[in-house]
Amino acid sequence: MKYADYAIGEFFRLAEKEDYFKNTLFLVVADHNTRVYGADLVLINKFHIPGLILGPGVPAKPYTKLVSQLDLLSTLLNLMDIKSWHPMIGRDLLAMDEKEPGHAIMQYGNIHAFRVADEVIIHQPYKKPQQFTYLDGRLKPEPLDKEFARDALAHVLLSSLLYRGQQYCPPATGTH
Repeated sequence: MKYADYAIGEFFRLAEKEDYFKNTLFLVVADHNTRVYGADLVLINKFHIPGLILGPGVPAKPYTKLVSQLDLLSTLLNLMDIKSWHPMIGRDLLAMDEKEPGHAIMQYGNIHAFRVADEVIIHQPYKKPQQFTYLDGRLKPEPLDKEFARDALAHVLLSSLLYRGQQYCPPATGTH
């Protein structure tokens, strides 16, 4: 990790000297934390990862709300002032309402978790969904909210279903 940290710092030190730097946004994000193992169905704490959006005009401030990697592309498009239609479920972090709790999708093997604030739905193959509250670093079982479970499954499967059905394209407007 120390070398990766050093290499990223060195990359930006050199990039700042190049002409392209003034017109470039950079996204640096981890895929997962250190080794992922433990007793919970999904190790929520191991999905707390660093992410950076850097570039001219990007405010240097920490973002502490719950987000997903899916939110980063929508945020980048906004920062580049690109108005587009896309079927992504990611949200622009800079345009989110302060009261919105944020959400995240986590995959652990063939298990998927969908988290909104501290409420978590976990889907496992061939099993009924389970609901939990994430409290003090652990998953505490809760009664199942069937609507929340449906929403969670939709978030996890939407991209794949749209792609396989060849529906993952913008509406026909005559311009692209």
